[in-house]
Formats: sequence, structure tokens, C-alpha cells
Amino acid sequence: FNQFSNSPKVNKLINYAKNNYYTVTQTGRKVPRYVQGKRTYCYRGVKKYLIESGLVSANFGAGSRHAYMAKDDLKKEGFKNLLDNPSLSVLLRNPDMAPKGAVMVYRSNDGKSESGHVEIKTEHSGKGGYVSIDESRYAAFGMTTPRNGGKPRRVLIGVMVKS
Repeated sequence: FNQFSNSPKVNKLINYAKNNYYTVTQTGRKVPRYVQGKRTYCYRGVKKYLIESGLVSANFGAGSRHAYMAKDDLKKEGFKNLLDNPSLSVLLRNPDMAPKGAVMVYRSNDGKSESGHVEIKTEHSGKGGYVSIDESRYAAFGMTTPRNGGKPRRVLIGVMVKS
């Protein structure tokens, strides 16, 4: 994974994503760029970051609206899902162990949203750091803790890296 994580394209991806996920308003306030009202557009942002970095083709994900679709879209671009390897199942319990530059793909599990979520891992394995429409130290996986005995809100379905 070191070759992937330390590649110039992954570094460009992370730098571009960290510096372009927000818009500065006239008052100087930073506002996430891909937010419209209460609805967020994480996949729209991540697509742009991936295209700008050169890791995917310019028509990447055309027609795909939902974040969970990123898994199949990325496979078409030569990415592999680390979750397909049984020896890497630790990633299901601890997404921080994913390599830097991995695209983390989640499906919704709460019955409220069908889109899921997608984000980019920005730090090396063992450290937190993620960006999609905002930047966080924690994976969206943190959103999967069942509340009041209910089902997890999100389920990790893809840890995508380019081979």
C-alpha cells in the first residue's frame, strides 16, 4: 500500500480535497462547497477530487448519483476493494487502519437515506483523517454506532485503492 499511499497522484488528491472542500463567503466564513440546504453531496465532491488528481478518467461516475455507487464506479477505474480480502477484515472494525488515499464507501442502513456516504482517507494507516464535503479526524464509520439499541446508520462496504 505504501506505493499507492505515497504516489504523487494520491498526494495531489489529498491536497486538492483538503483545500477545496469549502467556499469562502463574502463575510470570510468557510462553508462546505457541496452542501445545499440540509442535503449534502459527498459523492459529487469526491468525484471532483478524484478527477482533478488524475486517479480516474474525466467521465468517472457519470450517471451515478448515490455515494454507495462509488464502489462499482471505482472498480471500473482499476481500483480494488480491500474488503474483498478476508485477511483485511480488520478494516470493518477499524477504518483508521486503511491506507492513506483510500476511498471509503458506506451504504445507508437506517432506512432514512438511500445514498450512503463516501470519503477519502487523508492520513497513514493507524491515524484518523478524512475528507469529503468537510474534514474530520473521524471516519463516517463513527456514525455507525447503534443508538438506542437500533441498527447502525452506515455500513462500510468499500475501502478502495488503485492497484
